[in-house]
Amino acid sequence: MELALQLIETAKQQRALHLDLGNCGLKELPDELFELTWLESLGLGDFYIIVEGIKYEQTQNLGEPNQIMALPTQISQLTALKKLSIGNIQIHNKHSHTIISDISNLQECQSLTNIILWNCSVTNTAALKNLTKLQTLNLSSTKVSDISDLKNLTELQTLARMLHKPS
Repeated sequence: MELALQLIETAKQQRALHLDLGNCGLKELPDELFELTWLESLGLGDFYIIVEGIKYEQTQNLGEPNQIMALPTQISQLTALKKLSIGNIQIHNKHSHTIISDISNLQECQSLTNIILWNCSVTNTAALKNLTKLQTLNLSSTKVSDISDLKNLTELQTLARMLHKPS
């Protein structure tokens, strides 16, 4: 958590538009994060989006992997957030999927254009159905089997989706 708080403080001082909190050993998102209302891009996993579309960069943080269970309601306070990566948060156990399974609070994040959910335990996309600005969505290696909730997302240009094979 200490690394995350340092990175958040630096982002606050510099009014940074992008913040990489991957490998910060987080079990939940710190309240201080939600003060960065100008933030446009947030990385919580191994990698994060650095440009429009699907181009990723590895996290530079060398701490412990994040083990976040769910995204809190405060995520909607990041009103400028366009890009969110919660994909491939490494968990040290026998399961290959990220702990995150609850993305319901993303439904209030109306500015999102790019979301990476790769290798998460997400099972449905209902929370994303009203994100009308969404252009890129990576659902690869998730447990999502039905994407009918996405049918009205007219701005969606890229959908990466490789089905999860149950073990």
